[in-house]
Amino acid sequence: MYIRMCDTKNFPIETLIELRNNVQNQLRSINNVKEIHHQLINILRQEAFNILLPEYKGIHLPISQDEYTKELNECVNNINKIIYNQCHHNWIVDDIDIDPDRSIQIKYCEVCQLNFDKET
Repeated sequence: MYIRMCDTKNFPIETLIELRNNVQNQLRSINNVKEIHHQLINILRQEAFNILLPEYKGIHLPISQDEYTKELNECVNNINKIIYNQCHHNWIVDDIDIDPDRSIQIKYCEVCQLNFDKET
């Protein structure tokens, strides 16, 4: 496992929220880089297929990057569980529009921004 979780249960809730947000930002950045990488590879594959080097067709992302992304997601999930258990929640109920004719009701915490999950 790339990420070793220290004893985060003793961290203040504000620190856990900040840590979770930072890891989520890192995940978004990784996904943006992956998307750019895929677009570049698709361009290279097309060019290679058409005129240059047919071996470019086999280019792909390293498995380790996908494993790292999986580990970061697990990290966020673990942090969210701790936050959920430690936060002094202030639950807000809100309606979110899906389209002009439909909306769904959500319940989230104003403090930690987690959604209320009956299974948590």
